[in-house]
Amino acid sequence: MIMTLRDWTTVNAWGLGRDALAGALEKRVPPPASLEIRGMPSVPPFPYLKADLSAAKDYFPPRSLRRVDTFGKVALLLAAALVKEKPAEEREAMGLIVATGFGSFSTNMEFIDTVFEGGHAAASPMIFSSTVHNSAMAACAIHFGIRGPSVTVSMFEDSFPGALLLAEMWLARGACR
Repeated sequence: MIMTLRDWTTVNAWGLGRDALAGALEKRVPPPASLEIRGMPSVPPFPYLKADLSAAKDYFPPRSLRRVDTFGKVALLLAAALVKEKPAEEREAMGLIVATGFGSFSTNMEFIDTVFEGGHAAASPMIFSSTVHNSAMAACAIHFGIRGPSVTVSMFEDSFPGALLLAEMWLARGACR
């Protein structure tokens, strides 16, 4: 089967969309941020790029995102940019695959920290619900009325090819359009 990528977008340290990424790459000026590992003072802070989620206000009322972790916000923002113009009947026949190497890793670590620091009684059920990789995919499917098959693929560096293989199988079987 020959597959064609009809549309794509990105959310990254420079904002939402291909234009934001292209402009940043042309300027070659990545916004620096540094990450420190708690409890490991011998490891120096290292640079990383944090997703700019400021465009979320254009798609969602702030209250609707207050319990969504960063990974979920990224997924919702990407989905909003891709499906905002799609009619409801097209969304209902659509499948959804979220491909991620690490999922909500920082949320997972935050949850583990609460358990280590305060015991099981201090573990937050709200944080725990975001540690499940499918939570971001489920939020997208629910919010945008996607009724086709939905799954999260988390295979480290093989996540994207795994997602493409799964999409090809779904399309070949008529599971979605």
